[in-house]
Amino acid sequence: MGFRACPRRDDPFTAKIRETYAANVVAAPRAGIEPLETLAVQDDRTEPLGHLRYILEGDVPDLPQVTSAAAVGLSGTRSAEVNVKLGAELSATFLAALGVPIPSASVETTLWRGASSFSFEVRDVNEHRIDLAALGQAINGLPVARTPSTELFIEDKSQQLVLITRTLSSASFAVRATRAGGQALAVSVDGLADLLGKAEASLSWERDRDDWVSFTGAIPVVFAFAVVPCLIGADRRLAFGLARKDLMLAPGSPAAEPEERPVIDRLGLLTLDG
Repeated sequence: MGFRACPRRDDPFTAKIRETYAANVVAAPRAGIEPLETLAVQDDRTEPLGHLRYILEGDVPDLPQVTSAAAVGLSGTRSAEVNVKLGAELSATFLAALGVPIPSASVETTLWRGASSFSFEVRDVNEHRIDLAALGQAINGLPVARTPSTELFIEDKSQQLVLITRTLSSASFAVRATRAGGQALAVSVDGLADLLGKAEASLSWERDRDDWVSFTGAIPVVFAFAVVPCLIGADRRLAFGLARKDLMLAPGSPAAEPEERPVIDRLGLLTLDG
């Protein structure tokens, strides 16, 4: 499955990421999702294909550098409450991304026994971007190498090539568990110390006000990204910023400026297949 629809349509976290950063939230945050990586998208399935340089033919031109800055637009944005099953799964997934592989069952029964729901906040977020105008000047119209991956887009019209142009990363997230009555539930300190000790990972944690617990790892992981579509023509030339649906425009219509967008334009969690 490539996409899990958000169980809460009013979730402020995923909505803010889509509206402010034109990005999807990743179901399994990890390092290694970077600008200039390519993806094949078909309906809700998203498959990584590798760096842009590997699909271009001949000498690759100088590509724009990635710039980084604090993503202040996300400061203080928390998710809506999710049920205990999904909350434990997301907690375990983020902890695993930070280097602590804890089963979701342990999160539910050892760390927050008796929880009925969870809320999340990702802290100290950094945004990494490629300048779209500079990228378009560098790659638009370049020939694409003939490989099984690139032939896929020429032969199968249902496949869309997209290029990651923006990522959001963090090494810190916070969790708050609540009981059925809505009261905050404190984490089991003994259980946490035991699990983190077994993991032997470089992870720190602290308890905040109202029983929020924040975790900070040594290496930031990407939890959301935005893309720009690309089209490989019959002549194997790359059209940056062009999607297949754009070919349906009336002849003579001006080409739209490349703009970032979510891979799947719905609230939810994106899974990278393959």
